[in-house]
Amino acid sequence: MATFNPKHFSNADVLRTIDPARLLDLLKPHEDYLNRQGLSLPSAQQAAVLDIDRLADLLETPDETAPQQLLNAIGYIDEMSTTQAMDKLLSVAIEAGMKFDHAKQHSPADVAVQVWLFDPSIVIDQHAWHTWRSPRRMDCFRPDGDTLKTRKKLTVARIKQGEKDLSDWLHTNNRSSFCNFSVRTLVDRIQVSIQRGDPFTRKPTIENDAIQNIHYRPAGKDTVVLRLADHMLECNTSIRRALPIYCRVFGTMFFGDPEYFSESKIVSLAFLEEYGEEAVSWGDVDEIEQIYFVEYQVDLGGDQNATMTYRADDILADLATRDKKLHFEGRLKDATFKVKFRGTHPLRTVKVYDGNATCYTRDANATFAEQWLKLRNFIIESNAKVGVEVDDKALASA
Repeated sequence: MATFNPKHFSNADVLRTIDPARLLDLLKPHEDYLNRQGLSLPSAQQAAVLDIDRLADLLETPDETAPQQLLNAIGYIDEMSTTQAMDKLLSVAIEAGMKFDHAKQHSPADVAVQVWLFDPSIVIDQHAWHTWRSPRRMDCFRPDGDTLKTRKKLTVARIKQGEKDLSDWLHTNNRSSFCNFSVRTLVDRIQVSIQRGDPFTRKPTIENDAIQNIHYRPAGKDTVVLRLADHMLECNTSIRRALPIYCRVFGTMFFGDPEYFSESKIVSLAFLEEYGEEAVSWGDVDEIEQIYFVEYQVDLGGDQNATMTYRADDILADLATRDKKLHFEGRLKDATFKVKFRGTHPLRTVKVYDGNATCYTRDANATFAEQWLKLRNFIIESNAKVGVEVDDKALASA
C-alpha cells in the first residue's frame, strides 16, 4: 500500500516556487484545520507572507485530524510535480481551456497546482498514466475468423458508454457503480486504465489515542490493452469472473460488437508436452542468450483435484543428474522459464498458462519473449487481417 510521502511539498524550497496566491487558493478550504495546527493563512493581498516552513512541516507529518480532501489533493499534486508530468499536464489543460501565462517562469509544482485548481480530474487522469506500470500477467482474447473488423473511432461518447456498461455489472456484483476509464493511444496499441470499486472492508486505525475500525470501499485498478496489429485484447483484473464481461464491454467499445472477442484457447503447452527438451531451445532468437526451464505444474486428474509442481533452478539439468528424461505425469497447466536477454544482467521470468494467460514484464524485451513463444507454438498465431479505423457516422453512410 502506498504511503503518504510528499517529497516535493514537504520541501520548503519547492513550495516557494509556487505562486503564493495559487498556494493560498489550494489551502483556503482547509483553513480551520491549519489554524488548529498553528498555521494562520494570510489574506489574498498578503499571500506572500504565508509561513512556508511551517506548512512544509505540517505536510511532512500530518496527524489523524488532517482533512482527507487536503491529503488527497497534495498526494496527487506532489506526484505530478516533475518536469515530465508537467509537460503532459500543460498540454492537456491548455487544450481544455486553462489560461496560462507563458511569459512567466513556472516550476513543475506551480503548474501542477494551477491545473488542480482549474480541473482536478485532469491531474487525476494524467496521474494514472504517469504512475502506470504494465501488469505482468495478461489474459488474452482474440477475434474468431480470418477477417478482423474495422475499429471504431474512440469518441468521448463511446468511452462513457463503455464505463456505463462495465459499471452496471460492477454495481450488481458488490463493487459499487463507480467506474472510470483513462484511455491513451500509442503507435501499436490502445491502453485503458480502469478505476473501480472493490467490496467493503474494515481496517483498524488510531484515532484520539485509541484503536478504531473504519469501514470503507477500497479502489481497485484493472488494465486493458488492445494490440492494433492483431486485435489481441489483453486484460489484467483480480476479478477473474469478470473477464467475459470485459470482452463484451471492449468488443462493443472498440468494434461495436459484444461478441467480437472469443474465449478460445490462445496459449498452448502441447508443443512442450510433445517435444520436451526441444521446445526449450532458443538459438533462433538472437536477442536471447539463455533459457532455463524452472517450474511446471501438472493436473493429475482424479476426484481430489490433485496437482503436482516440479521446481528447480534448471529442471533439464536436474533431470540429467538423475539420469532421467523430461516426462509429464499429467496435463500441463503452466510452465515457467527464466530468460537471459543479451545486454541485460538479471534473468527475466516468463510464465505461460495453458488457455489464455501469459505472465512476463512488458518492457523492451517483451517483443523477443513473444517471438520465442510463437516460434515454440506456445502462442497460437492468427492469420486474420486488420481493417482500418472508422467512425460510426462513416459506417452509417456507407
